[in-house]
Amino acid sequence: RKCVIRDVFKSKKPSESVHYHQSKNGRVYHEVRAYPIKKDNAIKQAIYIFRDVTDREHMKDRLRENYDQILAANKQLLRLDKMKSEFMAIASHELRTPIAIIKGYTDLLVAGVLGPLSDEQRSKLLRINSNAKHLNQMVSDIMDLTRMDSGEMKFHKSKFSLRKLVKNHVLDIAQLAHEKKIKVDLKGDVNSLVFADRSRVTQVIVNLTDNALKFTPVGGMIKIRVSEGVKNFSISVSDSGIGIPKHEQKHIFERFYQVDSSYQRKFKGVGLGLAISQRIVEYHGGKIRIDSVPNSGTKVTFTLPKAF
Repeated sequence: RKCVIRDVFKSKKPSESVHYHQSKNGRVYHEVRAYPIKKDNAIKQAIYIFRDVTDREHMKDRLRENYDQILAANKQLLRLDKMKSEFMAIASHELRTPIAIIKGYTDLLVAGVLGPLSDEQRSKLLRINSNAKHLNQMVSDIMDLTRMDSGEMKFHKSKFSLRKLVKNHVLDIAQLAHEKKIKVDLKGDVNSLVFADRSRVTQVIVNLTDNALKFTPVGGMIKIRVSEGVKNFSISVSDSGIGIPKHEQKHIFERFYQVDSSYQRKFKGVGLGLAISQRIVEYHGGKIRIDSVPNSGTKVTFTLPKAF
């Protein structure tokens, strides 16, 4: 056991120590400190302080135990997360082949290659084909998210016109918007080029406009704005749909998160579009945010760096 008095006279500096003794109720901890009293540059006396620090030391022990438990739990969670990602990657890969076969045969049947079809048969086959496309898109989203989370996703950046890309996409969704009597209003006269992965930026815009079309009621409006700052472009997609409750908005970019997650929910999807969009935008050095008011609509805005 350390003797603080002896240390003071030997080192000429303050000394402290914590020791314990065993009692019938467990360990009792004591802290002892000694401070030198000098006279004529010589130590003649020392102040000795003794106090009970049992509660403090027991608290330290509990903190150490809790830390070890949290560390072990975190390692287990990381292991499970890795297993989940591996399973998703394998499952998604294995699903692609049978989905492609289903879609291939339905395409042949709908085209009449294997014989004539009745109207009812054609209608049923078109539904099969539509759902096969939907399932294939979900598999693609899962694979993209898995690659992004593992750092395996490859991005190919180039300079291109953001204004032209957005304008072309608005033309692509014109028929869908017309069917729901939704007006799409695009504004943004920007001329500078963006330096980004064209296909991934397109994916973000598709995800945001798909959501806007999905949640905007018949006769509603979607506003798309493209603006140019000193260093960044800003792109926003606003709808006049159902909106998102305030307490749900902080979760909206989480994987598989949906505001309505019930089995009988009205709107389809697996909740990956915004999670993927966030990762793509952040990879490019941009930011994405959401502003929404229930029953008034939602606005999603993201930024991308300009090409210099």
